[in-house]
Amino acid sequence: MLFVCNKTLEVCISLIDVSLSKPKHIALDPTKGLMFFTEWGYAAPALEKSRLDGSERVKLVVEKIVYPNGITVDIPTETVYWVDMYLGTIEKVNYDGTGRKTVIRNVQVKNLYGISVFEDYIYVTSVDGNNILAIQKYNHNSKPIKSNMTHPFSIHVYHRQRQPNVTHPCSIENGHCEHICIPLYKLGTPVAKCRCKAGFKLLARGKKCVAAKQGQILLYCRGHPGAIKGISLEPSGKQEDIMVPILGLNRPIAIDYDARTQFIYYSDVQRYVIERQKIDGTQREVFLEKGLNNCEGLAIDWMGRNLYWTDEGLLAIYVAKLDDSSVKKRLIYDNMAHPKAIVVDPKRG
Repeated sequence: MLFVCNKTLEVCISLIDVSLSKPKHIALDPTKGLMFFTEWGYAAPALEKSRLDGSERVKLVVEKIVYPNGITVDIPTETVYWVDMYLGTIEKVNYDGTGRKTVIRNVQVKNLYGISVFEDYIYVTSVDGNNILAIQKYNHNSKPIKSNMTHPFSIHVYHRQRQPNVTHPCSIENGHCEHICIPLYKLGTPVAKCRCKAGFKLLARGKKCVAAKQGQILLYCRGHPGAIKGISLEPSGKQEDIMVPILGLNRPIAIDYDARTQFIYYSDVQRYVIERQKIDGTQREVFLEKGLNNCEGLAIDWMGRNLYWTDEGLLAIYVAKLDDSSVKKRLIYDNMAHPKAIVVDPKRG
């Protein structure tokens, strides 16, 4: 996932969390409202571009790229530079995807990781070589400027020219946005886009954030990365951050919701646990972790105040009290073959 936070790190929102396979490094050009990032993992490796709000995603490089790691931008020339750890190359491409060129190939160090550009030099780190190299942009002469380091990773040149001062609405009182102001450009004109943290929504004028009413929400689990999110089912509901997402999960499978307490219950089969968290993002806690093997289905009995779940590993169906998970019972265990999903109808017992 890709996130953006305000300067105090108190408010963070997710920008991109779909069709993304292990994003690695990221570089920004706020003067153009652009974001660039590398990824490689489950899907094909790529170098992508998007607006700073995550919209208008475009794959700039998808061919002859294996393990793209470090990435940086040269703002004056509107060029993106990146290193490929597997190919041992430093390459560049224009912001619009044209003019791809290998700057240097077969660098005399292994496992290039970080990269930064300033004026006539490219600076890279080598994890195996334990050093930092300075490479001349045009004649490709290189020299180590720091050696005998322990696994150097990311690198950045600190200089005022690397962050040119450009007038933008977001630079004045945060664009009058209550939470986060994202600098965008429409037809060359700077525009401030306000975003609210998860669980909040913008008012009609698009500046102030208010708590979103938890009305009709479709909850769903996702595997990579593990998370539980919500989609608004209201006719005019926006499909983004309607609820505070539950993050940091491995493989959430089963899910249900208790309307009385506003707890979301879910199982994480790789961690052998059933947990719960309120829909406003508070009170995350373990509900049950002992005696679980592979829970792929759970259901709330909102009248009897019980939680039912299946356990494929133990070939049984269990029940526990919502207010005391230590009070539990194995209900069905004879002639069970791979119990999966479960649903209850408390009104009919």
